[in-house]
Amino acid sequence: MNNLISVSVLGVSKAGKTSCLVSMLDHFKKDFFENIDLHFTIDALSQRILMEQRGKLISSLDKGAIESTNGIRSTREVTKYNLKLGQKGSDSESLMVEFIDYPGSWLNNGNSADFANVKQFAANSQVLIIPIDSAYLMEMNDDTQPDIILEILKDVYADLSQPRLVIFTPIKCEKYYGTNDSNRNKAYHALLLKIQEKYENVLSFLTDKSRKKNISIVIIPMQTLGSCKLMYFSEPEYGVKDPVFVVTQRGVYSPKNTDQPFLYLLSFILKNQYESKNTGFPGFVRQLLKNHKYLNVTSEQLLQLCSNTNGIKVLQNSHITTF
Repeated sequence: MNNLISVSVLGVSKAGKTSCLVSMLDHFKKDFFENIDLHFTIDALSQRILMEQRGKLISSLDKGAIESTNGIRSTREVTKYNLKLGQKGSDSESLMVEFIDYPGSWLNNGNSADFANVKQFAANSQVLIIPIDSAYLMEMNDDTQPDIILEILKDVYADLSQPRLVIFTPIKCEKYYGTNDSNRNKAYHALLLKIQEKYENVLSFLTDKSRKKNISIVIIPMQTLGSCKLMYFSEPEYGVKDPVFVVTQRGVYSPKNTDQPFLYLLSFILKNQYESKNTGFPGFVRQLLKNHKYLNVTSEQLLQLCSNTNGIKVLQNSHITTF
């Protein structure tokens, strides 16, 4: 069994892929893992890049407003964050989880080689994270991603035989998600409906009866900053309109729900590893010896930490998940 597991973000330029990934990975060290039978290590280069990008997110809150030129800039090269995990106090083999970020412009620059590279990343990934720009979707009624993503998925998932997890992640959603206010709940419900409307063809493809047994689908909203709110869209003389966010708490970095995609994908990965390692005669022997049992136990523990409310919507379970 291959112990290198890939997780890719899939989205066009300025969709928020890097912000989404950095905010999510920032929680791998949080206290809620203390009672979970896993140890985590992230390599030094990945840690350095992660901290640099996190610093850019935080510094964007220093001013009264956030524009497209603030914070994390568009990715210019492939970046990989490598996470090693295994059972605490055990010499059993570890899993290497590789989180892949790439230039979103590869999807819409017309370069067939770049497009092919994105397809290859998607094909090799057990988990796909698809960030959705909530501000553009709701205020401009625009999301340029669905047709491009459908083209990729139709290719790489055409004859899918292995389980996959697809996480749709609405970001830049502070205006629509995050409080118990009834009006805000209505706004988030409207956001969910808009996502399902714009991504209708993508979802229809993923939930087709020929694929549904192998694909789990979850919508998980994330606030990568927290202390801001959409104010308006700029009106440039040339080019596209850009959202401008007002900072509600200057200098206060308070991301919300960024742990949830990480918990869901880890639970999925460990469950998939457990199922794969226990197939055939070698798997029968492992079951007798209770080898790798921790994978299943830990997957269930992580699942208990996953929120099934709080704006999260499970659209489909594969044959290995019970989200």
